[in-house]
Amino acid sequence: MNSDIDSLYNNHSGSRILSSIPAMGTMIGATLLAELSDESRRFRDYRAFQAYAGTSPISRQSGKSQKLVVMRRSCNKHLRHALYWLAFNSLTRVEWAR
Repeated sequence: MNSDIDSLYNNHSGSRILSSIPAMGTMIGATLLAELSDESRRFRDYRAFQAYAGTSPISRQSGKSQKLVVMRRSCNKHLRHALYWLAFNSLTRVEWAR
């Protein structure tokens, strides 16, 4: 199964761009291609993409209550998971990312 994913990922036109990112593996790259390949989905700006991917924090504050920052729950969970692992791999494997 992994060889099928490897060959499909390597034959995709966007894999060269994604493979140039340090710490980008085949599974993370394939997930990003699968989740973002829909051409009809266009984001207005980076904030819209961040909200869709679930990487933008939500601040909650009411009256005198303490400010609370929580993770966005309404998002593409597969994309958020892939971006999490890309960040984790970058921090553990790439010197300048630390």
